This record gives sequence, C-alpha cells and structure tokens, in this order.
Amino acid sequence: MIFITIFLLLAIYFPFLFSETKKSQVYFNIIIIVSNIALIFLSIFSFYLVRSLSFIGVLIYINLSILIILLNILFTITNIIKTKKIGKLFFLLPILFSTLFSFLIIKNQISEKIALKIEFAKYKKELDRYIANNTKSENIRIFDNYVGIIWDPGFLDNYSVIIYDKNNNLDILYNSSGDIFENKEIYNEFKKAFEYEKIVDIIKIEDNYFRCNINQ
Repeated sequence: MIFITIFLLLAIYFPFLFSETKKSQVYFNIIIIVSNIALIFLSIFSFYLVRSLSFIGVLIYINLSILIILLNILFTITNIIKTKKIGKLFFLLPILFSTLFSFLIIKNQISEKIALKIEFAKYKKELDRYIANNTKSENIRIFDNYVGIIWDPGFLDNYSVIIYDKNNNLDILYNSSGDIFENKEIYNEFKKAFEYEKIVDIIKIEDNYFRCNINQ
C-alpha cells in the first residue's frame, strides 16, 4: 500500500515538476482544488469505505489522506521555487482547512451519522419484524433483554449493532455507574447483558434505537 501511495505521488508530481511555468500553474490550480475536495468527500464517505473493506478500507483511507496532504505540500513548495514568490505559501491554507475539517468529521462520527440517516429505516424495519413476529434473520443479535441487528460487521473482535431498548435509556446506562443510577434492577440487567460483549461507544439514533460498538 505504501509503494502504491509513493508511485501515485510521483506520477502526479513529476509532470508538474518538469512542466513549463504557464502549464504548471494550470496543473497546480487543478491539483490543489481537486485534491482538497477529494479529501473532504473521502472523509464524508469514509464509513462506507471502512464498512465495505474493513481493515483494508482503513489503510486506503489513511494512505489516500497522506497522499493528498503530501501532494499539496510538495506542489506548494515547488510552486514557490518556480515562481520565486514566498506569498504562494497561501496555497497551504486549503489543505490545512481540509485536514481540520476531515479530522472533525472523523472525530464526531459525521460519516457514520450520515450513513445512519440514509439506511436506518431499512435496518429498523428488519429489527422491528423480529421483535413483533420473531422473524428469523442471521443479522439479529440477542443480548439477554436487548435485541439488535448487525450494522457493521467490523474487524476481529469489534462490530456494530443497532439495538432496540424498550426503556429508551441505553445511552444513560452506558454513561452511568451502579452507584448513581437509581433503578438498580435495570442497571444490573444492562451489566449482565453486556458482561462479555461490552459496549465501547454509543450513538442514539432516535427514541428506543441505539447504534452500539461492541467489543467481544
């Protein structure tokens, strides 16, 4: 993967390095604009990439992000040398903003939340069908009094499920402890249900439905 990244970097960079000034400026502008847009879109749809390709998807995302950042730095430095204008450092601002924006997208799980907005209705329908009619499905997972459906098969010991909680307080239970949660019976049921398959992250999708990352 690293060798592919280096090859792509050089394949894009060399034509700019050895091109005439006028042509190189057009090429420079195109690369700066397209690469920054690509980085933002890559981050927005990173969840689909990772869910589809698992660990390989993570490697692709990281390597493409590094490629885009390095391209912007190399192109800007080379452009400064070619034009002898230090003011061209201004062209590093787009990649700084794009990188920061992409970091915020990943940190706040925006990509996955977009996917949930798009796909949740389909998963909810299948989950509700099991709850109402006990309709069998290989995607259904049972956690004692909780029932869920596989959302992301994950990698190794980690996966994600959309869980139905009739009490609508799974997120509160996750962030509480036995000392402060008033209803000890419900809290003990929660701890028992996720004693071996532990919730490590949770997003409330809507009332009674939660996306939970599970570590086995």
